[in-house]
Amino acid sequence: MSRRPFVQSTLARDTRQSLRDLSSQPGLLARWAGASAVIALAMLAAIGLVGAHAAAKEPFVPVFADTRAGFSDVLWLVANNAMVVLLHCLVCLACYLVKRSLPGRPPTSGRVAVMVWKAEVKLALPIVGALAAGSVFWQILIVGQGLSDAAAGVGLTSWQLLARLSIHGIVEMTAMFLPLAACLYLTRRQRFEQLLAAAIITGLVALDLLIVAACWEVWGAPQLLSF
Repeated sequence: MSRRPFVQSTLARDTRQSLRDLSSQPGLLARWAGASAVIALAMLAAIGLVGAHAAAKEPFVPVFADTRAGFSDVLWLVANNAMVVLLHCLVCLACYLVKRSLPGRPPTSGRVAVMVWKAEVKLALPIVGALAAGSVFWQILIVGQGLSDAAAGVGLTSWQLLARLSIHGIVEMTAMFLPLAACLYLTRRQRFEQLLAAAIITGLVALDLLIVAACWEVWGAPQLLSF
């Protein structure tokens, strides 16, 4: 059997079985959500530090401070944040492919082939992790600068603005990092066959949370928060 059909059949079998297994463990999703919330709080703190030390470049009024925001803003917020969720789902997929597509044993012949196999086994997963960490770091810098610009736009300090947006910001961040939390949980326990199913489940749950957070940001926050 060629390698491609083998990987495809393994992927389909793992996903079907894992979806059944994970669906019967609702407590597992709660664990992932808790871990994701911790990541979200750490992210918000890091964003606050960046925003507090970054000089405002292009001040603007954020959506949740604009009473004129409407349905198009909800769509924009959901689409923008969903891209981050998709990125983290792809991290799950990459980790799955790395661990499930590489041969479990070294080649029986060829010194170079054995060296390549050892390098793949040792470096593939750390490379995926490094790329994911780099993405998170970049997000902190970009959002932190945006926080500084938004704070200048409404006449608040970055920390004051962060405190007001944290109502929906924690929900948004928890949703965005839910697939990554699941990936870390399953990878540490070497349950690699469940990674793709976890990405599907957490991706769908995250999308629901993003919709709720976006609706609050557009229609709830401007009415309850005074700027």
